[in-house]
Amino acid sequence: MWPFKQKATLRDLEERLERLERRFLALVEEWDDAFDRIRRAENRISKKRATIPEEQTTETAPEPVVPDGQVRSLSPSQARLQQMILRTRRMQ
Repeated sequence: MWPFKQKATLRDLEERLERLERRFLALVEEWDDAFDRIRRAENRISKKRATIPEEQTTETAPEPVVPDGQVRSLSPSQARLQQMILRTRRMQ
C-alpha cells in the first residue's frame, strides 16, 4: 500500500531523456530556421533602402495647417497627400 508509483527504471529514464533530447534538437532547428528567415528579410529591406535615392528619404513637405495650435505629426508622404486633398476640395 505504498502511495507512490513504482520507482522508474534506468531504461525508462533513458527513454525519457532521449525524447527530451529529440524535442530540444527540434526546437533548436526550428529557432535556427526562424532566425535565418528574419536575417534574410532584414537584408532584403536594407538592400531596398539602399536603392532609394537620398532626396526621397529626406524630402520635406510643407507642414499641414492645423487650427488652434494643435500639433499633428504626419509623415512627408501623408502630408503631401493631405495637401493634395485640400487643394481638390478648394477647387470644388
